[in-house]
Amino acid sequence: LKHCDKIGPVEPTREYASKLLQYVISTGKQNSTAEAYMKAFKRALDYSGLAHDIKVSELTAGLRRNDQKEEFLTKQDLKAIQEYQPESISLQKAKDLFLFTCNTGMRHNEVVSITEDNVQRREGYTTIKYVPSKAGSEVEVPLNDICLKIMERWNVVPVLSNTNANKYLHELLGGIPRFQETSVQVRYSGSKKIQKTIKRCDAITFHTARHSHMTRLLNHGMSVKEVSSLMGISSQTLVRYYSHSNKEERMAKALKILNK
Repeated sequence: LKHCDKIGPVEPTREYASKLLQYVISTGKQNSTAEAYMKAFKRALDYSGLAHDIKVSELTAGLRRNDQKEEFLTKQDLKAIQEYQPESISLQKAKDLFLFTCNTGMRHNEVVSITEDNVQRREGYTTIKYVPSKAGSEVEVPLNDICLKIMERWNVVPVLSNTNANKYLHELLGGIPRFQETSVQVRYSGSKKIQKTIKRCDAITFHTARHSHMTRLLNHGMSVKEVSSLMGISSQTLVRYYSHSNKEERMAKALKILNK
């Protein structure tokens, strides 16, 4: 929204929204970032009560999407992170926060906000009950042994700001050999193609942990409805992420069946 003053007074019209989108792209922002800006602009209009007919999906329909699938962690990746012993307190905090997110699917800001009041101790299991930052209804997620040990170590959870969390996460993963491999990252800003060689440790963020949690649950047989309920997101959003990250696996399964 800080860009709005660059193109004139805010107007709840498609024409204004289109100008705002083009301006954001002209500053060098990636298409995915520009789309996120437009969603924020629409939310601001919605909250203000101003009548409008702006649809972000229509505004961004012509934008080129990123070529590569979203990063997610394998069982071997998680084991390597668990076994790695960082040398500093900050890296230990990043490690435990990341593993907690991997095993609950909670967003980073949701994890660092929980207190003992959110902990529900029941017969045979323990859960966290909270309201997701992007949903209005309360959800409850189970805590496995990894999460319980982290909570015991830190008296609930360690705290790192969002900026420092990803900074220390990249440093943490940079010390683990399996995350040193590189790949070419392809992004788009408008029609401009931007290629950059990046280490895997730098491509992984706390959002990767949430995405990995969702993928693990679905891969092991939980239904879309069950997982969407646990994570506090819509089934449509869940299917969109899951179908994108598992394309190769689905193609292999289909060919195996068809070749019989």
